[in-house]
Amino acid sequence: MSATVPPQYRAGAGVGASPGDARPAAGHGAASSDATGAESGGPSRTAAAAGHGPPAGERPAVAGHYEVFVSKDSFKFNAAHFIAYPGFRERLHGHNYRVSVRLEGPVGGDGYVVDFGEIKRAATAVCRQLNERVIVPMQSDVLAIERDGGQVILVCEDGARFSFPEDDCALLEIRHSSAEELAAFICLRLRAELPLLAQRGVAWLQVGVAEAPNQEARYRIDL
Repeated sequence: MSATVPPQYRAGAGVGASPGDARPAAGHGAASSDATGAESGGPSRTAAAAGHGPPAGERPAVAGHYEVFVSKDSFKFNAAHFIAYPGFRERLHGHNYRVSVRLEGPVGGDGYVVDFGEIKRAATAVCRQLNERVIVPMQSDVLAIERDGGQVILVCEDGARFSFPEDDCALLEIRHSSAEELAAFICLRLRAELPLLAQRGVAWLQVGVAEAPNQEARYRIDL
């Protein structure tokens, strides 16, 4: 039996911009908000008129290490899954997952490490692709996975058999659908979707995935 992963769920596949993410003209900065969020009526982080903000690198920032942390209401997805490894299988169940993003880098001449709006756009798009899906770990070493007639069929070591509509599944290139591996998957997707992180000298990127309050796994990658 073989399985082909749809392009939209492959690591590094483009996530696309979410509705309303119109990009401003070059030199005007990205439309975004501070940690309170412009979408709730707060001030825009990049509200300065064209030409009023210094270009990146023009002025030296205050020396030190800067961290940016973003966790929004849109950084969430509801999904079903079960963990399976040799000799063990969980029952099928679900979580209301919450995602957070943290990174460290220098402050540019525009006063930012990275515009919050860029992080929100990419993270929200990834979460939307996972929302209301059954997470299928395509690299599992204990599940036999087959796609047949629009269905995804999983057969477990213990003989249990599941069949889900393919459109209801997120076929991910991971081995287990644990919070740890989901954090790594999302982190790598964000790195691929945000080349500006390396361009702006970001040192590392970290993604947290929480299954419940105070129950979170984090994955960090150096850039």
